[in-house]
Amino acid sequence: MDAFGRHAVGASRDEHAYGSVDEPRRIVVAVSAPRAVDEHDVWAMNNLGYIYIQTGRSTDALRPLARAVEIRGNVPVFQNNFGTALERSGHFVTAREAYQAALTADSTYEKAAVGLERRQARVRVAVLERADHVGAAARVRAPVRPARAGPAPRLDSSPFA
Repeated sequence: MDAFGRHAVGASRDEHAYGSVDEPRRIVVAVSAPRAVDEHDVWAMNNLGYIYIQTGRSTDALRPLARAVEIRGNVPVFQNNFGTALERSGHFVTAREAYQAALTADSTYEKAAVGLERRQARVRVAVLERADHVGAAARVRAPVRPARAGPAPRLDSSPFA
């Protein structure tokens, strides 16, 4: 455990693979070993998921973060990280629920509020794009209207005549 009460992800009792997020690839290798992570250690599960997110492996982050949320779902950090992994993996509805759960646990948790707003903004853009696509498709399928009936224009007419 470090000074903040967090457990070292992937560290045995005599080694520390926790390190800094500046070396995420080395840490992921360390935590990928079966002995490295205790599935009952909520901080280890969260940190492993966070590292996976930081290395672009959000789908891999889902399992450990889901476990962290399962063990202690009232911790906003766990819910927020789970929401981020879900969002980046394309599970937008569940991501919104995770962000909302983080805000329910702590209404001042700004990262979850930002994640929720980002997710809602994506939905708004998708709705607008869909509406634009539907409108464009309707315009393409619209029947061509014949020109108005009336006298044919005179080619020799001039506005000054």
